[in-house]
Amino acid sequence: GEGYRDAIIAADNTAFREARRIYTNSRTVSGRLRAFNNVASEVLYPPLMKPERYRAEGYGDYILYTSRLVPHKRQDLAVKSMRYVRTPVKLVIAGRAAEPEYETGLRELIGRYGLENRVSLLAGWLPEEEKVRLFAQCLAAIYIPYDEDSYGYCSLEAHHAAKAVITASDSGGTLELIADGENGFVCEPEPRAIAAAMDRLWADRKRAREMGEAGRQRVFALGITWENVLGRLTS
Repeated sequence: GEGYRDAIIAADNTAFREARRIYTNSRTVSGRLRAFNNVASEVLYPPLMKPERYRAEGYGDYILYTSRLVPHKRQDLAVKSMRYVRTPVKLVIAGRAAEPEYETGLRELIGRYGLENRVSLLAGWLPEEEKVRLFAQCLAAIYIPYDEDSYGYCSLEAHHAAKAVITASDSGGTLELIADGENGFVCEPEPRAIAAAMDRLWADRKRAREMGEAGRQRVFALGITWENVLGRLTS
């Protein structure tokens, strides 16, 4: 294992020596480059391909989690949180399973806790048009991976749709986008804390809308636009 690690670091360092500049997709990744390769880099946040597609069509009754269904994305934690909500808020999980066993486990979890009427699992490839519609009509979004290397496109999609985002304090790169209480909630990675954030958004739709609008503004404040990215890459 150590041999593989050292070979990968050496290969990375060889490639880095050929580069005039090095950019990363987050401060989290820049920190890893400093720690493991002693390499300096500049953060250049990646934008969406077609952000203008995303819109808000109200603030419905569900929290949306769009991502690949894999253990480190922790959709199971979102399901467990639904046991503790006190409002009628619902959860919609959408994405393709990388491991069939994980999808099966999520369905078993939903059934074990009797959440069939509160949690919808849309497993499989999600067409872009359907994803845009789900974001347009959701109350807010949730993205609670473990130690993610960036903010995740689903967080960015939510903000372009003027929706707040719930994330976890150990989710890594998401913390560079989500400011607790401003454009979303940063929760401890445990079910009751996440459930409380869901309930707060349900109970105060005005605040949910204001946080979503703040998220849209934060995207531009961080320079997450193609104009900025292309300008830096070609400068």
